[in-house]
Amino acid sequence: MKKNLLIIAALLSGAAVAQDTTRTPLVDGVYTIEEASWQTDGAYRSVTFDTPFEISGDWALSLTLDVNAATGSNQWGTTLLATGKDPFAASYNGGFQLYVQVSGNISLKGGIGDISGSSDHKVGTAPLATLGTYTLDLSHIGTVLTASIKDAQGTEVASSTLNNVTWAEGTTVDHFTTTLTDNQQANGWTLPTGTLALVPEPTTATLSLLALAGLALRRRRK
Repeated sequence: MKKNLLIIAALLSGAAVAQDTTRTPLVDGVYTIEEASWQTDGAYRSVTFDTPFEISGDWALSLTLDVNAATGSNQWGTTLLATGKDPFAASYNGGFQLYVQVSGNISLKGGIGDISGSSDHKVGTAPLATLGTYTLDLSHIGTVLTASIKDAQGTEVASSTLNNVTWAEGTTVDHFTTTLTDNQQANGWTLPTGTLALVPEPTTATLSLLALAGLALRRRRK
């Protein structure tokens, strides 16, 4: 029910409404993140959603970024994506942090207790150390938070999974933050672009139709 409310809240009336170009709208349960969606936020870049979503719901994020220079990290690594305004915050109880270490591991943490996971699959060089295009997939389904990074050939170069993740009741997210800048900056990475899709729960009507279909099938078998 709570995910359907997000979609309802995004519907506008017939009256003309001035669009806030600094916020990314929710359209049919999907946020589309473009390079222009990222705004300068202090030393970092952030994208703000016009309708917050509940972190404990089911959602799937798919982003693409390019590495066009060898200096993609500082001496520790870089935060690809995090909730909140500080991508280096010590606590992510109300969200998550996906961090690429210079060692080649990726660190994924979030949920109550800041459960932390590291890379459980790595091929060749460290993620994003090689020039080219990468795809970042991050999803939360049920209580499982999963991150995966693939190269241009579709080969997974790193992944991390957190099981049994719990969140504070009613925690919502209204923006993401990254330490990446753009291809005009020294680190040589483009800002991630792609989509964040909210997975709606089955509606009451849909469930009722399924129940009726099941009863009809049982009667036919009798």
